[in-house]
Amino acid sequence: MNFNKCIECGTFLGKKEHVCKQVWNIGLKKENDIRLNHSEKSKIKLSNSLKKLYQEGKLKPQRYWLNKKRDKKTNEKISESLRGHISTEETNKKIGLTRFKNGTNIHSGCFKKGHEIPKEWKESWSESTKRRLKEGMILRCNQCGGFIGKEHNCRENINKMILSKLSKFKDLEYKEKVLKKFFSSLKLRPTSYEKQMSKIIYKYNLPYKYVGDGSFLIGYKNPDYININGEKICIEVYHGYFKIRNYGSIENYEKQRSEHFDKYGWKTIFINEDEILSKDENLILNKINGGKG
Repeated sequence: MNFNKCIECGTFLGKKEHVCKQVWNIGLKKENDIRLNHSEKSKIKLSNSLKKLYQEGKLKPQRYWLNKKRDKKTNEKISESLRGHISTEETNKKIGLTRFKNGTNIHSGCFKKGHEIPKEWKESWSESTKRRLKEGMILRCNQCGGFIGKEHNCRENINKMILSKLSKFKDLEYKEKVLKKFFSSLKLRPTSYEKQMSKIIYKYNLPYKYVGDGSFLIGYKNPDYININGEKICIEVYHGYFKIRNYGSIENYEKQRSEHFDKYGWKTIFINEDEILSKDENLILNKINGGKG
């Protein structure tokens, strides 16, 4: 008896002719696959055995798996595995045709300018669908997303959407929640100057903490640092170029910012990029300890 193992699949090699499990499907086609060439008698037996498994609850029908909702973790795994995957044009057409046959959503992308609609789609359309298409009621506007009819007013639809969004901001809790999410989503924070400032604060054990990630707002505006000893003092670290670009001048920026925080009883200390780059820590310490804004 030969007890050697197969290099490919790891099974023991005996007297019988060995069929490797790893390469069993090499050269396998629909024409030469003996598993598909069942007789009518075999097909009936298979059908009956499957029905029996369904009745006993050991096998679930295909529609169960199609209708079953996946959990969040499974969806994340599928999303990760498909990341970067680009479907071919033929695959996209097949997906679109399947969606149409199943009655799932037909999005506006199916009817883009120059897009050739398959004949199978046109043949399956009802008279009502054809009439609506003719009137332009199914087409969606690329700008506002509304249905395009005979009297489509894109600007009016956009204005309605803007007003509906602005009306939500009347709720102060909603406004603060949205702004905090917005600031926390800024991936370029803290800036290089804020990092340098944090090192100085940590080195000299100054009573300030970084809140420039949107975790703390004063009148819906986000300072860079706040005092943690109960004093209403905040620090703003900035680059002069961007403030001149957005406010016209550094003086305008500092005036508007300090006036805003002052309304809520906060004193503001401004530190610019020149003071950070000078590496003169005593200058920054004197400014913070003196509370000069």
